[in-house]
Amino acid sequence: MAVGRSGSRRMCNALGVLCAGVLLAVPFAAAQENASELPEKKAAPDLRTEGSATYPAAKGPAKPPPEPTEAERVKLDTDPLLGFRNIEDDAPLRSADQNEDEHRAYNYTLAHAHKIPVEVLARHSEPVRFANLVKPIRQDYLRELIHVEGRLARLSEMRATKFLQETEKVQKLYEGWLFPHDEEFPVSIVFTELPEGLKPGHKLENVFVSFDGYFFKLMHYETGEKIAPNRYERRKAPLLLGHSPRLLPAPQEESGMSFADLVPLIIALVLGVVGVAVGLTLWFRRGDRAVRDTLAQTQSTNPFQSPAVD
Repeated sequence: MAVGRSGSRRMCNALGVLCAGVLLAVPFAAAQENASELPEKKAAPDLRTEGSATYPAAKGPAKPPPEPTEAERVKLDTDPLLGFRNIEDDAPLRSADQNEDEHRAYNYTLAHAHKIPVEVLARHSEPVRFANLVKPIRQDYLRELIHVEGRLARLSEMRATKFLQETEKVQKLYEGWLFPHDEEFPVSIVFTELPEGLKPGHKLENVFVSFDGYFFKLMHYETGEKIAPNRYERRKAPLLLGHSPRLLPAPQEESGMSFADLVPLIIALVLGVVGVAVGLTLWFRRGDRAVRDTLAQTQSTNPFQSPAVD
């Protein structure tokens, strides 16, 4: 009898669990049926936020950046990482041991100029007065492309830096001293390619060139004028770095004469006129005297002349 009660109790418990499962299954099935009837949920668009405005993400591949213009390609990149921040202006040109940053900027500038054709550099250079390259206003022109013309007095050849030899295959550099028109002091030009018809020389005669180069710095240099034993006079010159100069015809000399040139000619002309006048006067006087003497002699021997009255 006890066993019967225990079995019936277990049966009741099983029936209770089964009923609870049925009650739970009914709402779950209804929820699944309702969910299948709902429309599909769209994915949220990818948005980008810029400032206060929101824009949808761009579709398709990104457009490549526009090609740089010729003027942009010519412009010198003065990134501080290239050493331009530490160039010593108004000082001698520094070697790699003296100023590594300046030497790096020097190499980069020459390499950049070597890649650009001479004609392109000429199209984008700017003529600047010599005085503006040596006075404090030169800060406005540093690292800009400058155009100069004048007489090339000296041209020397030197070995290129290791950087230029390895990266640009440039084996030689050329240093020239160019006197702009109507200027007493020169500009120093350094370039990578020697133009046809121009040869290095310690003293060049009647060689005129134009040059388009980047104004690197105001450089100190030693002249050949000795001021003390083992000491020479120092001067300043703008240093321009470029690709190559272009030969120009010699300027024609002015044919007109100044007033100072005419003064000796005027004096000589006046003296000549005075000399001719004096000569003619003496000649006429001598001629008159001869005529009077002849008339007097003729009158004294005239047989038809009446005798003097006593």
